[in-house]
Amino acid sequence: MKKNFQQEFLHSLNDSYDFYLNYKVKREELIANFSRLENSVPFSERLNRWIENWYEQHKDIFVFTDTDDFDSNDIKGTLQRYIEHFKATGKIKIWTGSSENTIFGSERINHFYRAWHDHTHIIFGSGFTLAGETITAEIQCSMLPIEWFFEKRLIMADIVAQNLHYIFHKNYVKDQRKFIVDYLKDPKTIFIKK
Repeated sequence: MKKNFQQEFLHSLNDSYDFYLNYKVKREELIANFSRLENSVPFSERLNRWIENWYEQHKDIFVFTDTDDFDSNDIKGTLQRYIEHFKATGKIKIWTGSSENTIFGSERINHFYRAWHDHTHIIFGSGFTLAGETITAEIQCSMLPIEWFFEKRLIMADIVAQNLHYIFHKNYVKDQRKFIVDYLKDPKTIFIKK
């Protein structure tokens, strides 16, 4: 009994230390060094690698396009149209615009991220409302390794915080990198028009 307790305690301590290193330290380093980071530097290289690997396993179903056919005035219809297109063709169209200044530091990886994100929307039928975006973000986070707290926080900030900002201000964030860092510093940044 005593030995089991000691082992559980040591595992718990190790998990706490891992959380400290992989979330708190990464978050603080990003915030402290952001002004010196080139736009091409990803906020998490391992997240970029994971997304690229996911894309490579699913790449045959995606078609990249510079035409944005998302209709913000008909978000239910847009989701239905995307689902029907996927069922009919086996393909998902991914818009490639506005992919600069993202947490990925690469337009290419941002396209792969959108592919993963839109695929999640379509496969799970989660809408483009705040609730649907939050569900999609949670599903995406659940696909990542359990100990990737920092990366999960980045995903939630990228999807949910930016959607909240849009709801409050009716405009999209121009510099997503800066917005995410500001949000990591203080979540109230969603109330400040960017």
